[in-house]
Amino acid sequence: MLAAVLLGWAQDQTEMGRLAARMKPGSWAELKTSGIVEALRATGASGAIFGYSEDGAWDPETRRFLYLGGDHNGIPRFVAYSADENRWKTLPQPAWIGNGTKHGYDHNAIDPGSRTFYHFPFGNKARTVQKYDLARGEWSALPLLDPPEYVACAVGVEYFPELGSLVVANGGGGKGSVHAFDVKAGSWKTLAGNLPMGVYHNFAEYNPVHKVMILGGGNDSSDLYRLDRDGKVTTLKKAPIGLGVMQTIVTVDPPNGDYLVFGKKGGFYVYDVLKDEWREQTGDIPIFAPVRTKDNKVWHTNATPVSTYGVTMFVKYYHRDPDPQAWVYLYKHAK
Repeated sequence: MLAAVLLGWAQDQTEMGRLAARMKPGSWAELKTSGIVEALRATGASGAIFGYSEDGAWDPETRRFLYLGGDHNGIPRFVAYSADENRWKTLPQPAWIGNGTKHGYDHNAIDPGSRTFYHFPFGNKARTVQKYDLARGEWSALPLLDPPEYVACAVGVEYFPELGSLVVANGGGGKGSVHAFDVKAGSWKTLAGNLPMGVYHNFAEYNPVHKVMILGGGNDSSDLYRLDRDGKVTTLKKAPIGLGVMQTIVTVDPPNGDYLVFGKKGGFYVYDVLKDEWREQTGDIPIFAPVRTKDNKVWHTNATPVSTYGVTMFVKYYHRDPDPQAWVYLYKHAK
């Protein structure tokens, strides 16, 4: 009862909560926020820290969107959007981050239970995942990820609560593999290997409703796999479009578990993981315009399920000198 009261208070007292409560299923709405351009702008080649990425992470405890990444040849940043303040801020710079290229890719994940944020640094030859204790504000490193296969520079990273593990989908070396870091055991294990998938730009997306994860893709690959709560990896039908960072945004509707997939050419699909079925959607999609390049309508756009309000949050940045723009859109897929 108390939890329901607190949730209702949060919805009533935040701009995001009030907007989400007014939305109808199947609708989009823009959420006006402050500080967004300053938080996301970069001096590298693409003009934004969202240059090569597709998601962030939502912390339901503090009602914050978290993202770590950077542009080509630009200093990466750790940023947050607070629903309580309706404002974007740059968080303290991690000591390990250094300078130079560190794209976000699909490298940000969160365990909301222990309130641990994870990040797999781009170009990570040491194969070291960094973790951030959100309560203490402290960074530390996981043990070395050292499978026999080559680990790609751009992998899929996601936390799977029922496995108690951080999962890495790795297409490196042309031999796709799935690895899991067991938090209690403090060690890595390989769940599957020799899986067809792209050699990098892979993705992984957990489903809080059906307690599964889909993963794979990469570099226009349409190969798709399901990971279940027992650690079993199952091959699914090939997707109707190429999957992975710079190809698609793959996210999930937090209330009903439909996967929402947005392609670089402008297609919008709903994927039912239980039936292994794809349905193409129609209608205007605000995240597809304006575009930096006509060949890619998802570049500079990230998506994150927001369990607190039952919507999916899309953050879009448009690089235009001298006046860049940025937007936050909410999408309510189902009741």
